[in-house]
Amino acid sequence: MTKRTWEYPVLGGSLDGLTIQVEEAIDPGVPVRLPMRMPGPPTAVQPDPAGRHEVYQLESNGKLHFMNVIFKGGERVTPPGIREPSRTTKGRKEYDYRFVGGSHDGSNLGLPRDCEVGFSMALDMRGERGPLPGGKMEVYELGSDGKFHYKNAIMKDGKQVSPPPQAPGPDEPGGWG
Repeated sequence: MTKRTWEYPVLGGSLDGLTIQVEEAIDPGVPVRLPMRMPGPPTAVQPDPAGRHEVYQLESNGKLHFMNVIFKGGERVTPPGIREPSRTTKGRKEYDYRFVGGSHDGSNLGLPRDCEVGFSMALDMRGERGPLPGGKMEVYELGSDGKFHYKNAIMKDGKQVSPPPQAPGPDEPGGWG
């Protein structure tokens, strides 16, 4: 009798692009440590000679996402509050971020810098086949969970068009009170 196995595609970290096969199902949202892969060509899947492990988490899309944390010998190597790059492409470090809401919901994007919580950016609104025409952009903000969340704001030509910007209230800075 053959044992049942589960397969999970991996995004980020040294296992980026691989599909791992495990004998026990991984619970969504629960961090799991996986052996790091030794740097080298994509066809050479060898364990890291230093014995390091990377932390991944199963997301609702059925994929394991790198949590930007590394362990060695059961001890955390990555200092708290610091994120490891997800990969190095052409000598440039990239950090993976997932997007929640808006037209980029569920997307994974590699950025060339490690962003701080509260960092905001505008991205072209996405359609089925790429950016939507018209030049509208959606605003996203990095939350403490390491994901960019849609802020229900759309920009065009550098101005907020939806929802319309609100004037400050009487108790807010710049307000009329």
